[in-house]
Amino acid sequence: GVGLLKSTDGGNTWTNTNPGLTFNENNYIYMRTPVIVDSQDPDLLLVGTDNGLFKSTNGGDSWESSGPSGTDSISIDAKAAPASIYAGGYGVLHRSSDLGNTWSPLSLPFGMNGSIGVTADPSSANSVFIASFGGPVEAAWSPDGGSTWVALSKGLGQPSLTYNGGGIAIAPSEPQVLFVVSPTNTILRFVIGP
Repeated sequence: GVGLLKSTDGGNTWTNTNPGLTFNENNYIYMRTPVIVDSQDPDLLLVGTDNGLFKSTNGGDSWESSGPSGTDSISIDAKAAPASIYAGGYGVLHRSSDLGNTWSPLSLPFGMNGSIGVTADPSSANSVFIASFGGPVEAAWSPDGGSTWVALSKGLGQPSLTYNGGGIAIAPSEPQVLFVVSPTNTILRFVIGP
């Protein structure tokens, strides 16, 4: 219930870094997503809480409310110009092209619902992968920042996928490999491309 802690000495000591984060009625911060750090700007951090998405532009020393509430996953597309931030929640996916100052909803493909996990492709601009967790089992890829989608899981046959703030990741290998957490098969592996 402490909220966010920060170490500047390799984890030997920790300080509370919650200025600007809002507490709930029980006086604690419930984190919904891991802290995301922009690979191009280590001072830009994002975190989802029960009270919404928060952004820090000074390495976590202070935070400001930045985006949609109920955010379960966050990913930064550092290859896009300007960088894009994606935020997935229950049955919703949003994109920001101005570092979280404004957000636009994206249409979800194939009737997806449940919690939406999102990860931006680390090697290609505007390439985004999503998976639905707790709803119909679907995974999809967009080559154009969420405007169009390609199904990745038709016929997958999984009863469910799970998500706990880190259930979807992509390896920038050739071909690329997408990993998604599943309670029935532990980890699913999708090979993208030829």
